[in-house]
Amino acid sequence: MLHLRWLLVACLAALLAPPLEARDPPARLRVLQWNVGTIDPRAVRLPEAAIPRVVDTIAQAAPDVVVLQEVESAAQVSRLRRGLAARGLVYEARIEVAEASHPDGLIVHLVRRAHARRTFRTSTGYAAQAIDVGGVWVVGVHAPAAPGPQARATFFDEVLTWTARELRGPVILAGDFNLGPGGGAGTAALLPWQRRVDRATYARLAASFPVRTTEGPTTIYRMHLDHVMGRGGVRLARQEVLRGRRIGLMDHDAVLVDLQVGSARTAGGLAAAVTAAAR
Repeated sequence: MLHLRWLLVACLAALLAPPLEARDPPARLRVLQWNVGTIDPRAVRLPEAAIPRVVDTIAQAAPDVVVLQEVESAAQVSRLRRGLAARGLVYEARIEVAEASHPDGLIVHLVRRAHARRTFRTSTGYAAQAIDVGGVWVVGVHAPAAPGPQARATFFDEVLTWTARELRGPVILAGDFNLGPGGGAGTAALLPWQRRVDRATYARLAASFPVRTTEGPTTIYRMHLDHVMGRGGVRLARQEVLRGRRIGLMDHDAVLVDLQVGSARTAGGLAAAVTAAAR
């Protein structure tokens, strides 16, 4: 009898209490996206001299997930991790070759704790890497800069199909897209008909990932090529392009975003949990 009385009291308290969402805000995920390469034709990947600057930038932001492009080697990833660990930030690393024909260009995820990993290589030869971060998939990409906008269109169409088919729940897409709302990289920056192709590709991305960064130029060319996008219960809480962090001939700025992901349990859900536990 006493057991039944306490069960009724617990259920009544759960039903009368205000929704837990009001007292327990959605979880936040901080993501830093950065192409750390250069425009130096002798060494277009992350320069060794820039590693301390990259470590310092990441350490100051203290993100949950870092998505990097144009890292040269796994040895550089190890140096980044050691530098961050010395600053009190311990990250796991997941590495994928971005382009099959240039194996020294890497997509790198640095995460506090990674669960599953999935990779996908498109018909263009360029890859996407998805990391499960506590029920949220964070997909890192580095889209083709050449041969032109049609290659980017193919790449993103295949990536969109893959994410829709393979990834359930909230999905965040981050990377150097080599295109934006105003057009794309390379000759697309100069030729109007090529800009139209890249704009159409960006529109398809925006339709699939309705939450997206809009802070403007992310490169020394004053082009908006680096993005963080989300779908499936993802909301944008804060966004910032971290200017002044490049060193030497690095040509991209980092993008830092805070995302709200999902929501807390409702009181009804708690009442159901209490009932189930009482059984």
